[in-house]
Amino acid sequence: PSIVPGWDNTSRRGNNPTLILKDSTPEHFENWLSNLKLDFTPYSEEENFIFINAWNEWAEGNHL
Repeated sequence: PSIVPGWDNTSRRGNNPTLILKDSTPEHFENWLSNLKLDFTPYSEEENFIFINAWNEWAEGNHL
């Protein structure tokens, strides 16, 4: 599973962004991550992680 704190690619797409996630707050992120963790079942010991997608640097590699 993965989660993203926010997203706005207008800096790369100008007036025609493909996606903007509005109203992102630390509280919304906390709630989303808490619920994700409750439902998460690891595939294996080696694959026991959740991706946090870094909204910045998406073109260079966008996970933390």
